[in-house]
Amino acid sequence: MQVLRANSSILMESERFTFSLQEFSISSGSCASRQEAFDIVFKAMRDWALTVTPDVGALAGPRVEVAPVTYVRDAGTGAGASVLRRLLDKYGQITNRQLAEAIGLTGQNAVNQATFSNALAGKGSRSVRCAIASALAETPSRIWPSLPMKTRQADDDVYFSRLD
Repeated sequence: MQVLRANSSILMESERFTFSLQEFSISSGSCASRQEAFDIVFKAMRDWALTVTPDVGALAGPRVEVAPVTYVRDAGTGAGASVLRRLLDKYGQITNRQLAEAIGLTGQNAVNQATFSNALAGKGSRSVRCAIASALAETPSRIWPSLPMKTRQADDDVYFSRLD
């Protein structure tokens, strides 16, 4: 592979220019203006660059068949891991943002990702917990049994009012 490294300059003396660069055969010539000298030199550079294109086939190497890599999202071990695992089983390997959209948390009901993550763990927004419970076709009190009784009852009340 050739590398073009040069400090080049175009010197003008009356109607002649001088340009020196070892990769080019052109080093001097006559011209009517500085612009014409630049045009001649840049044309020579372009022509040289077009002749030095690499042989792409030689760079490729032997073909190797590989199995496609499949990404399996880990639900983790946090407080919302079991709920996230169930949602991933139902909707596939998608991001939390896509999960929120899949269960209907879009448009006016859209939530930020922190709110969604907190709801997976049984914290935060009651309406998001109820949307998750609805997507899993189970009451919030059964999904998050560790929440206080008062919270579980309020979640179930909202859940059942949405079914009506």
